[in-house]
Amino acid sequence: MGATSVTLTERLGKSCLITAANQTAVLSAKVVKTEKVYYGYPTPTTTGSMSRTKTYALFVRNILTLVDVFHRISHHPRDIECYCCYDTFNTYGGMIVHLESGRCSEDVDEIELNKTAAECPMWSHFLDDRLRAHLRRRHDLHAIFLHRVYPYMCPTCDTPFSKLSALFQHIESPACTQSLDNGAIATLRRFLQSEYGP
Repeated sequence: MGATSVTLTERLGKSCLITAANQTAVLSAKVVKTEKVYYGYPTPTTTGSMSRTKTYALFVRNILTLVDVFHRISHHPRDIECYCCYDTFNTYGGMIVHLESGRCSEDVDEIELNKTAAECPMWSHFLDDRLRAHLRRRHDLHAIFLHRVYPYMCPTCDTPFSKLSALFQHIESPACTQSLDNGAIATLRRFLQSEYGP
């Protein structure tokens, strides 16, 4: 059976703008409709080749899924307004990244957002209880711990995150069934808006 290859450009369409930096890493990937998919790696041979082949296929599928997500997000309307300024964003997670940077407001940065999230009434659904006290005291977790810490977790799939913005970006991606508009995450959004919003 012959292998049919579809390049990423063909998959996304010609209207997709891809930067030169991404071109080498992403456009060379091909989706091959056979058992074997390779992404710039030596061809698997003899022993253990099936597990390697599946690993390569999974890697390529994940790259293409991420590119599809970013492509779709780039076409979203910029209708999410920052709580502290008039900048607008495609995603809620993008607005939280903006706030975490500390460039928007003198009063809001990553440490302040962490403190506020730790004070949310439903904190136990998305925050590690062992780190909550540090966040409430405005401790910089990156300075305290020698290793990376993950204070946040998705309430649906328990995936850990080192930043609040990463949690929201995960929720907005197709990686999980959690929604921004229900449960503890909806409560957290309302809480953040009550603290920083107009």
